[in-house]
Amino acid sequence: MSNSEEQMSTKDFLTGAIVGGVVGAAVALMLAPKSGKELRDDLNGQVENIKGKTGGWRELATEKSNQLASQAAEKTKQVRDFAVQKGSQFKDNVKQTTNQVKNEASEMKKEVPDHPEAPTSLEE
Repeated sequence: MSNSEEQMSTKDFLTGAIVGGVVGAAVALMLAPKSGKELRDDLNGQVENIKGKTGGWRELATEKSNQLASQAAEKTKQVRDFAVQKGSQFKDNVKQTTNQVKNEASEMKKEVPDHPEAPTSLEE
């Protein structure tokens, strides 16, 4: 499961839990034989309870998102460093090969006898 699917699944679960808790608490309180003041007090208590739980979930979600952001930043840095390293190695290899070919061409040019039909440069 990808991170975005996991985040959506967690979000859907949390939303369902909150809605289910509110509906369940409201139904239980409505069906209980209590006076209006007792019912309001119970509802206020349940609301405070739910606020406390959602605050904890918010903190957990924030912590997890910060962890994911840190991991993504670290992975990005690793990939960037790897790409820079490989690019540098490739550049060095190209320079080395170019110098080697130039040296070999110079040596070949020295070995070719001076002949009127022999080219005087590599471009010819």
